[in-house]
Amino acid sequence: MLSGQYNLYAPTVIGNTLWVGGWKTPGQTEDAIYVSHYNDEHWSAPTLVLSKPGWSFNDPTVIVPPSTEGVDRSGWLYMYYTALPGSCKRDPSVCMHTNNIVGFASSVDGGKHWKNHGVIIQKNNGMNNCGAWAPSAVVDDGQIHLYFHAAIIDCPTNRLNNIYRYTLDATGWQIVDRQHTTMPVPSAIFVNVDVAKTNDGKYTMLANSIGGTDILQKVYRFVSNDGVVFNVPKDNPSNAPIISSPNRYLLTPHLSIGGGANQEELTIWYGTTPDLSNLSASTEVHKRTLTP
Repeated sequence: MLSGQYNLYAPTVIGNTLWVGGWKTPGQTEDAIYVSHYNDEHWSAPTLVLSKPGWSFNDPTVIVPPSTEGVDRSGWLYMYYTALPGSCKRDPSVCMHTNNIVGFASSVDGGKHWKNHGVIIQKNNGMNNCGAWAPSAVVDDGQIHLYFHAAIIDCPTNRLNNIYRYTLDATGWQIVDRQHTTMPVPSAIFVNVDVAKTNDGKYTMLANSIGGTDILQKVYRFVSNDGVVFNVPKDNPSNAPIISSPNRYLLTPHLSIGGGANQEELTIWYGTTPDLSNLSASTEVHKRTLTP
């Protein structure tokens, strides 16, 4: 997979194009978003697509937005991402974990050029003052559902009700609905969620968890009929992680549906580090395929 980079993770994929966030080299001080293309043999060296001095951008999620009457968006792309003020990188003890917000960028030429529209979900996210982190966008019936988790350090009452779904119109930035999702394990703290709508019209969620000895070392899978109430899959009643590692971080998973000979196939993409001693060393992007 994609390797040889210093600290690139949080993949999102459409076809043969992969976007990631992080640092390409140890000398960077701010996260940025990069793109890589697959040419049937290997992934190309990532190139910069989105950054801003004084800010860190990461956790991209990219979609083809829905078209509406009179507006054909079939060649467009929308990107949502985590934004963090640069001052927080110098105060990682608290600010880095509490001031994450969500930004929006768009491309009308299939990703060759991007226009950054800025922040669309602030620290005051419309439901509380817990911000927004690691967005995941899903196109559904002419709208866009944007899932994310929020801060828990300065929002202790938010710890066990931490996954949100905001609905946007086709413009990509106008919020028309805000909801908490319902998760099936009330004692767990889930983060870095990614949601996809499967071919049967249902929803599958991937998530990391934090708490106890489980710090971003497992990936869990949940399913939903409506995209709001998620449950443990019937084929995994014990809620065992679908991927786990005793000595590696498994960061910010992404789920893609089909794309090959089997259109029901689920492909999981995730970042991983060689060991737990350094979250920012030689991160690689891996993939794993599941057949439902």
